[in-house]
Amino acid sequence: MTSSAKYADILLPDLMTVEQEDIIPNDYAGNMGYLIFIQPATTPKFERKPIYWVLSEIARRLGDDVYQRFTEGRTQAQWLQYLYAKMQARDPALPAYDDLKKMGIYKRKDPNGHFVAYKKFREDPQANPLKTPSGKIEIYSSPTRSPSPVPGSWRKAT
Repeated sequence: MTSSAKYADILLPDLMTVEQEDIIPNDYAGNMGYLIFIQPATTPKFERKPIYWVLSEIARRLGDDVYQRFTEGRTQAQWLQYLYAKMQARDPALPAYDDLKKMGIYKRKDPNGHFVAYKKFREDPQANPLKTPSGKIEIYSSPTRSPSPVPGSWRKAT
């Protein structure tokens, strides 16, 4: 259980990654972009449900209009296909959805060569400072050291 879950009044356990289909991208941190199509390795345990199902059922109980706005008429699998199609429209070199599903892993190198994060800063930190108070990579940030002010009034949860 996570630290934040300990404070929850109600826990709605989601499925584990290995219990449901999903696409995991990793094209933001290097020169070797890849997609992993996750397929269930096991069945859901106990009474857990996919978080999309849980939230859809909550939306259904809030009314048909809320349910329709939340799901837009799509199942979880249809959302996965829809969002992949949007990604593929921006990057036509990606394989078709069913092909990616069969492949499991799709990799390709950045055609622009090796990407180095903060390259100019790393080459010359003095000439290329970052947008931080020190101009450097900060582990501790002085602007966030003071907590946000506490509101003057509170209302009880109902």
